[in-house]
Amino acid sequence: MRTRLTYVLLATLAVAAVVLAGCRSSDVVKIGVDDEGSIVKMRQDQTLDVSLPANPSTGYNWTVADDGGVLTLVGEPDFQLDSNAIGAPGILTMHLEPSGTGEGSLRLEYRRSWETTQPAQDAFTVGVVVTE
Repeated sequence: MRTRLTYVLLATLAVAAVVLAGCRSSDVVKIGVDDEGSIVKMRQDQTLDVSLPANPSTGYNWTVADDGGVLTLVGEPDFQLDSNAIGAPGILTMHLEPSGTGEGSLRLEYRRSWETTQPAQDAFTVGVVVTE
């Protein structure tokens, strides 16, 4: 009887561990247009995905103007077309990882890379708080 109770208790603990592991917050924090001006809180082991409307066929693209000293762009952005039409707009997703803990401001600008003296056509800014 005691052995059976031990097995039941161990099985219950194993199920609880699996359920609690599923409760851990995501490794990716996703934000977009609606998050403009907000403060994003994330851990050092998470990635920040910023998804914004874009149309690279026009020459405009989102670039990191200021990473706030707490984020680093990782790899190339992903672009998902809205349709199969030539020159169609879509959603550009940039992936950023914390470069340490702290607070800063992330500013992205929508501009043509060769127009260095022209103001950005659009901008996206959020505050970022990175904890351990």
